[in-house]
Amino acid sequence: MNIITKNFIATIGYIMLVYLNVSMSFAQVYSIEGYTIEKGRSLFLQLTQGTVQSKECKSFFSKLLHENDVHHGLVKTYLAMITAIESRDTMLPWKKLKLAEKAMASLDDQVHQYPNHFEIRLLRFALTQQLPFFLRNDLQVAEEKKYLISQFESNKDHLHTLVYKMALDLLTH
Repeated sequence: MNIITKNFIATIGYIMLVYLNVSMSFAQVYSIEGYTIEKGRSLFLQLTQGTVQSKECKSFFSKLLHENDVHHGLVKTYLAMITAIESRDTMLPWKKLKLAEKAMASLDDQVHQYPNHFEIRLLRFALTQQLPFFLRNDLQVAEEKKYLISQFESNKDHLHTLVYKMALDLLTH
């Protein structure tokens, strides 16, 4: 076998390995019974920890949009956060900027539609804190933090555990 054939076989082997890995992850995500926002939050946490790929997480939330008993604004917010993570992870600068702008526009739209929804605003705040200075308005970030702190006390008994922990972490630092 010549070197070209060996490289070709190695490349095909790598592609098959990646395909099997993605297929197993995909099956694992869809083995979850039912689509609920609680399972979506847990899946999103796994995405932030790097144990699930954004494609699977995005697919789960897209399917969750079709459920009748979920808050569609919240689901769209999580989809925007997934886009933000894709922006963070891409290597191409122009794609990074495009995805970040798309995520922020979607988050701003959800906050505009649901201005009193604590979790939506908290997720937007979490993202804006991570943006580079030229993509965020520090005055808006400070005002958003003040608002969230003022609302935290009245909302803390109704928050999902993951959201509560995120709020404590973001608002106390």
